[in-house]
Amino acid sequence: MVSLKKCFLLIGVCVLLVATFAVEAVAYDYEPLPGVLSPEEVDLGGQTVTIVTRGDLETEFAPGTLGEGRLEEAEELFNVNFEQVDLGRDRDGEGLLTRIMAGDSTMDIIRIGTHSGYLQTLGQGGFFPIDELLPAEYFDALNPMDGRIVRGVSEYQGHLYSLGGQYLDGQLLTSGYGLTANVDLLEREGMPDVMELYQNYEWDYDTFEDIISQVTRDTTGDGEIDQWGVSYLNDYHRAEQFGYSNDAHPVQQIDGKWTFTYNREEATTVLDKLYEWEEYQVGDSWQYRAFSSDEANEGQVAFMFHDITSGFGRKADDRIDFDVIFVPMPMGPHADDYRTNISNVGLSLLPTNAEQPDELIAIHNFLWRSADEWDDTEFLATYQPDRESFEVLKHISDLWEGESALFRYAVPEEFEEAVFEVLDGERSARAAMGAIEPTVQSFLDDFFGQ
Repeated sequence: MVSLKKCFLLIGVCVLLVATFAVEAVAYDYEPLPGVLSPEEVDLGGQTVTIVTRGDLETEFAPGTLGEGRLEEAEELFNVNFEQVDLGRDRDGEGLLTRIMAGDSTMDIIRIGTHSGYLQTLGQGGFFPIDELLPAEYFDALNPMDGRIVRGVSEYQGHLYSLGGQYLDGQLLTSGYGLTANVDLLEREGMPDVMELYQNYEWDYDTFEDIISQVTRDTTGDGEIDQWGVSYLNDYHRAEQFGYSNDAHPVQQIDGKWTFTYNREEATTVLDKLYEWEEYQVGDSWQYRAFSSDEANEGQVAFMFHDITSGFGRKADDRIDFDVIFVPMPMGPHADDYRTNISNVGLSLLPTNAEQPDELIAIHNFLWRSADEWDDTEFLATYQPDRESFEVLKHISDLWEGESALFRYAVPEEFEEAVFEVLDGERSARAAMGAIEPTVQSFLDDFFGQ
């Protein structure tokens, strides 16, 4: 007969063993999103998964990063090996399409920007529609910025193609566009407080034009203009970026069809305005940073248009001796709020010939987690002039709905030429965009088989 003491001992051993196995089973700090397999449900038997990306995986998962140790952990949990393929910029998607058509992509996780052949590959049916595998609850569980990218950028003909995992929870539009204002110059010229204009929703095209026209002048009396309202805007790329402030999109999906929309009033208004503002601009087309021109560095420009992380704010402290703030692009007459856009949006995709898509999704989501929280400390210290400017960025980030220069490298050159005709004063925007519409639309129809 077994004594009561031995029974308790046996029970204790069993409990300890169960607890030990349970700890081993959940040794990782990770909760899969709805519809995603857990690591316990995946065993790839030592197969190799290829990460197609321009980024450096070792750096991305290096010590001190949010993903520290995840590659090694994933290798063990999923019984998998990793390799990386870098296809470079791949603007026309040739490298990616060749890889898919050759059958080399069956175990690929593709993390590219929209300017790296995304549309070209999408148009050829090269990507797997993720929403055919994952429930609506999955997309609802993505962090807000991730969700807007997936729905606002990767939706095509009723399907969603990106997995998310590109933006951290709470992350702002670090690659959006806006204006850095030279506070000292504006105060010296007796201009209204731009931050107050923004907060009162009075920061619009009319107010912007009033200010840049007044501050553009000869300050020394030698007959030469030596102070300007705004940095150079009148090239194709900058005109496109600025256009989003008036809710103007070169191409939009309408009833599931990609449609040329730069012949609409939202766009023609912007193009005509930029031509009118030519005399208030200074700089060169290649100068994409806020303080890349001598005039801007020396405090002779009221507003600098730029990508948010392209060298301004505290990062410019060693180059400038005047105060600056960050404000959004002024609100256009067709916009209902302040707008910005991302030029090149990062997406996480699977090839259409993925052999084990559920398993690849599980691995992707383990490595890149939408629930990872963004620490804004370094960003604020490096790129934002002050906390008030940072709050402006938070505001326009919350308003962002997926606006991006999606077709930057996927439209005929004739479109760019037509834009320059307007910016150079050769034709009105209505005439130039109306003339080019059949060419661009025919291209889109052929490109996507519409």
